Amino acid sequence: MDSISPIGLEKITTIPNALILTYLFTGLKALGNCQLPPLLQTLKTTNWIKFQEILHYNMPGNPTIDNLDQAVQNFSNIVSDAINTCTSTRISKTSHLRLPINIRELIKTKNRFRKLWNNTRYPLYKREVNALVRQIRNEINEHKNRTWKNLLSSLNVDDNSLYNLHKRITKKYTVIPFLYGPSGMAFSDFEKAEAFKDTLEVTFQENSEPYSDDKIEEVESLVNHYFDNFNTLTPPLTSPLEVRGIIKKLTNRKSPGPDQIPNIALKYLPINAISHLTKIYNRCLINCHFPTQWKIANVVMLPKPNQDHKFSQNYRPISLLNTTAKIFERIILNRIKTHCKAIDCIPPEQCGFREGHSTLHQLIRVTNIINEGFASKLYTVGVFLDVKRAFDKMWHDGLTYKMIKLKFPAYLIKIIYTTEPSGFV
Repeated sequence: MDSISPIGLEKITTIPNALILTYLFTGLKALGNCQLPPLLQTLKTTNWIKFQEILHYNMPGNPTIDNLDQAVQNFSNIVSDAINTCTSTRISKTSHLRLPINIRELIKTKNRFRKLWNNTRYPLYKREVNALVRQIRNEINEHKNRTWKNLLSSLNVDDNSLYNLHKRITKKYTVIPFLYGPSGMAFSDFEKAEAFKDTLEVTFQENSEPYSDDKIEEVESLVNHYFDNFNTLTPPLTSPLEVRGIIKKLTNRKSPGPDQIPNIALKYLPINAISHLTKIYNRCLINCHFPTQWKIANVVMLPKPNQDHKFSQNYRPISLLNTTAKIFERIILNRIKTHCKAIDCIPPEQCGFREGHSTLHQLIRVTNIINEGFASKLYTVGVFLDVKRAFDKMWHDGLTYKMIKLKFPAYLIKIIYTTEPSGFV
């Protein structure tokens, strides 16, 4: 495409900020000749019907589980082997462009005349091949222009399509330079991984200065006494219906964890595989056990914006967990929500991590308080606290102490208490 005219934006009449369009066209100029969709080197196709057939015959619906960790490993192995068996890979050296039927027919005709020319060397066939090549090239260029204009015409700010396109065009891929880590400079990939590991090890530590030794002693004493005399009843088990419902809500475009099982593969699990997975989850609930394999994550380090990327502390980690582990976490979360609702322990002012609540509710609440102060001719004072690395430095004994005081079910307390995640950078 030689140029991009603004004709494709005629229908975009509701954009409140013209600066967004300026950014968009700036990115388009930087692109030069645009080709959509982008170049793909490796194309993978999975036959999901065959995948379901393999699991139907190779995975028992009611397995005998003697070792939970081994059962989790066996399930992952069977699913991974089925995916590998049903996936075909081919290398493409050209742009992956979905052409309409008329262009594909022209290509078939051109290939037919080219074969006749190679066999006969008849000049008329050669002229026909050259004419078809020119026609196909023109048709493809028109198709690209038409596709691009249709895409621009469909952009709007309501569904974030304009923002997503701008982000896609202007996205910059950062190459990690040499790093200054806790142990010195790092140049190779291995040294960089070690530098990130040392940084994370320093980050994920409890606070070194306790606020109250007496309180810490009280907490540790109660937690130790609780588990020394641990006793629990049979927990409420999950069902294939609950597991299937959680799987249906998974997003397909999510990176898999260490087992490399994508979310879409779990959505194609047959009923016997769902029953198999459900029995593993129920055994985890009964044994109050979080399998070791589910505690392992692939940690990806992303550079923080507007920071010096030569220092390892200016990267933030993202942990890629196995989806089967996240499903079990969702099962546990559902039971935590049920207990919290039963004892009404969450204050109405709490909006974070609550379904149906957001920052908007807090803004409305603060606005109402300020207006009430104005109406009563009183000052309104706000104190905002930002706890640095609150999640990274979570006091696990303190969390367990609070769960015991709030009379959470014993199986939930033990599962959460014994969960110690680990990861690979």
